[in-house]
Amino acid sequence: MSGIRQNEYPAGAAVVVRYPKKMTFEIQLDQQNEEMIYLPYLRINYRERTSTYIKNTDAGADIEFGTYYISSTEKFWTTAMAIWYSLLALLVLIVVSKMQMHLTKPVLSQD
Repeated sequence: MSGIRQNEYPAGAAVVVRYPKKMTFEIQLDQQNEEMIYLPYLRINYRERTSTYIKNTDAGADIEFGTYYISSTEKFWTTAMAIWYSLLALLVLIVVSKMQMHLTKPVLSQD
């Protein structure tokens, strides 16, 4: 309806057609309240085409729709780093103990 000229409204033909080119639905988790979300947000980018262009071409319009779930990953990375450093320390202990056993192993003489 926004593409119809004011003096021809409501029966006039649309001069311009506006349509959503890209829509993004964003949902963010509330870290303070478990299993709660903030108010969802719909972001819409519009595109315009003239009715003449639409009539003269048979090209379709590409429309994108995406959904994003946003959450903090701070807890995950803290846990992952703790596990990583624990495994690294264990590996160092194993290597040091293997080296110690190898260096203190008695040498057998072949007489």
